[in-house]
Amino acid sequence: MDPASSSTQNDEITHLTIDVIAVSVFGINGRTIQDPKSIFSQMCHRLSDFNLLRTVKIIFSMNFPWLTDLIGMEVMDGARKGVLKGVGADELSSFEKEAQLSEGVKGKNNYLDDDTIAHAQLIAFFFAGFTTTASIVTFAAYALAAHPEVQEKLREEVDKKLFKDGDDKEIDYDELNKLTYLDMFISEVLRKFPPLGRLERKCVKEYHDPESGPEIKAKRNPYCYMPWGMGPRNCIGMRFAKIQVQSAIVRLVHSFNLETTENTPLPMKAKAMGFAIQPPDNLELKLTPRRK
Repeated sequence: MDPASSSTQNDEITHLTIDVIAVSVFGINGRTIQDPKSIFSQMCHRLSDFNLLRTVKIIFSMNFPWLTDLIGMEVMDGARKGVLKGVGADELSSFEKEAQLSEGVKGKNNYLDDDTIAHAQLIAFFFAGFTTTASIVTFAAYALAAHPEVQEKLREEVDKKLFKDGDDKEIDYDELNKLTYLDMFISEVLRKFPPLGRLERKCVKEYHDPESGPEIKAKRNPYCYMPWGMGPRNCIGMRFAKIQVQSAIVRLVHSFNLETTENTPLPMKAKAMGFAIQPPDNLELKLTPRRK
């Protein structure tokens, strides 16, 4: 990147989240950052494309699941059928080559098969950490650029508590979760720009929360703020997503000064995509590397 350059944040952050999900959840090298047009990247975008037809199918399946099964309607792309070939097979397709596991038992099936996909809960984990996380980080980057005083305050906390021993220091999980202002900042981003606009939950009886604790946060009705859902069926990827978002924001503010450009929409206008709330297309910000 040039010393001062404009960058379309949607694509850059999406490439990051795809690669993180590929390595952390599926154990494969997605190579999306190196090659944004890789087969894995194309399949990810295809899976996350909530066009009108797919949105209608999802709504239909939620309201009439028995009829969806009866007519055999596929809401999402079906998993690949059959066991994929072993190492060295000449008939491997380009997708299978892209799906090679980073590590595996030598001589065994070293490629994703239906069981591996099912056990990894492909759809749930993919959506929990790909589109939604990319949206959160993008909105956070925009908020930092639009509010330089917030960016500077967050940078002071990050530099002082995380990188006091040098830029190459690995981010420690416990130290990351002690950054109070970072937590407040992310909570506010989620309040203003929640990645999902609705919850598929139904209250079956009235419940009155007993009073507890003297703090303002404890007094607040917990159901007025639910960026991760609520109860035993809240977001299954919440902790994974939070650490991913925290790490990305920390690296951004430590390494760059973020600014808006003449093409940056002010104020931000979110885009509704089916059930999701996403940043506008081609959101442009200016990133200038910090000089030490």
